[in-house]
Amino acid sequence: MERSIGDVIGRIPYRAALAGGWIDQPFASRLNPEPPGSMVVVRSTWDYIERPDAFAEWLDLLDARRAVVHNPTRLMRWNMHKRYLLDLAAAGVPTVPTELVPAGGSCSVADLMQQRGLPAAVVNPAIGGTARLAATSVRGGVMELQHHLDRVVAREDALVQPYVGSIEHTGEFSIIIIGGTVLLAVRKAPSRGEWRVQSDFGGTAIAVPLPDDMAAVARDVLAWLPTTPT
Repeated sequence: MERSIGDVIGRIPYRAALAGGWIDQPFASRLNPEPPGSMVVVRSTWDYIERPDAFAEWLDLLDARRAVVHNPTRLMRWNMHKRYLLDLAAAGVPTVPTELVPAGGSCSVADLMQQRGLPAAVVNPAIGGTARLAATSVRGGVMELQHHLDRVVAREDALVQPYVGSIEHTGEFSIIIIGGTVLLAVRKAPSRGEWRVQSDFGGTAIAVPLPDDMAAVARDVLAWLPTTPT
């Protein structure tokens, strides 16, 4: 049976010892700093992609005030930049092959596709979300994707990856982990004629049974991480 993410997450029992108090505010309101030793639950981070330096400074402030943060600030810093894909690949975790192009650098998309035998490619900023500045050669051709990459790396790091065509038909999967426990999978699917799965582009997200192979990979990642997601 298909269930919405909100329905599933809302039914997960959890408790927290709020010894230091409960803080529920966006990082933009850091002018009203959290009391030392507070517990901070970061509910949403989606605007950090536009202001990563400000978000990192807020994490530093939380550390300086000895806040108990969920997820841990160390984990959030690591997860902000998608070079984490290279870390996971080096640890033997299955990942999409990724070429990191630093800001101010260069990369020939055509040459990379030829070297790796890619029929199509995708470019994303290394700090991104909601398909911000995402582009694929499937929609505009290799030359246009090269121009797009050049524009992105003129101001920030970028990734070049294979275009995974199965996303158009089967979508992509996210795995929900709470307190170090692998709980469920979420299938995110694009709308007809689209390749981006985000709701901004008509995509949908539903909770689905967690396949054994995905659960095994998730546990491998948990075992490798320097700190446990909470």
